[in-house]
Amino acid sequence: MSEDHELGFYVMAAPALKGLLDEFRLVVGDEEAGASMYRYGKRCGSSLVESLGVRCSSTAEVLEALPLLLAESGLGLGLAEAMGESIAVTISDSLETRIMRASDLGGCHFTSGYIAGIVGAVLGKKCECQREECISSGSCVFTVALYSDENGGEGLSSPGGCERLPLEDGTIYLLKEEKPDKSYAALVQWIGSGEKALCVTRDFPGKLRKKYLMGDARIVWLSSIEGNGAVDPNKLSSIFFEAQMFMQENPSSLVLLSGLEFLSAHNGFLSVLKLIHLLSEQASVSGSVILIPINPDAFDAMDIANLERETAPFPSDI
Repeated sequence: MSEDHELGFYVMAAPALKGLLDEFRLVVGDEEAGASMYRYGKRCGSSLVESLGVRCSSTAEVLEALPLLLAESGLGLGLAEAMGESIAVTISDSLETRIMRASDLGGCHFTSGYIAGIVGAVLGKKCECQREECISSGSCVFTVALYSDENGGEGLSSPGGCERLPLEDGTIYLLKEEKPDKSYAALVQWIGSGEKALCVTRDFPGKLRKKYLMGDARIVWLSSIEGNGAVDPNKLSSIFFEAQMFMQENPSSLVLLSGLEFLSAHNGFLSVLKLIHLLSEQASVSGSVILIPINPDAFDAMDIANLERETAPFPSDI
């Protein structure tokens, strides 16, 4: 068990949950506050599962375990049932519904994230959860969508039989190339050696899977268009959360962060540099490798110097 899990688990008091929402609304605004609550709830749910050491091998086991795990959280009494490829969860006497009643934000975002975190952790799969309806003053219905192929893509197999790239764990590598061809080749080889990988990119996921043998690599699409694993490029916190959760769930994995020029145009270079600082810390903790391709013509000399200080040069012999 990791040192973090030995610290134990703390169930948040109701006033603290309401205070957390108020804090998010002040800091990031109403639009992002719900998403921040969802992400925090997801992290809490997965942490609960890790602290208890619970694992399920089937949906039937999840349906049995979920009400007990929800009871541990104090968020309400839950009932779970299978609905095709999804799981329906009904929570009666929902804590979040009661304490957020005076709020105009709505949505039970924390509870939705908490359920997604629990189900994803016990099954070892990616899943998302949303509240479908509030059926009474304190009862809500949620739907959990499970993804067997995390990317929703064509599931092309990786080449297999490749040797693992000789890259140092916990390191961010900078690749200077006009087009990220070498970066994607490194990603394909990494996957081919049987390792896990996350690709953050401007390119449409379906297009990438037709061009490269990306296997079960998870793809995060930098786009304001909803669906297809999209994350708004203006929300660096969401991009960090996706990468952080992936590295926590898949130690010694690889993250390809492509489209740095695009992210800098949307958020400013200094904000993107802060994102790299945070990712570097997470890579060190999880023993993961991060690849950052850039077109050097898109940045000035000072920006490139700052990037070089935070990264290592990609080995020329690979």
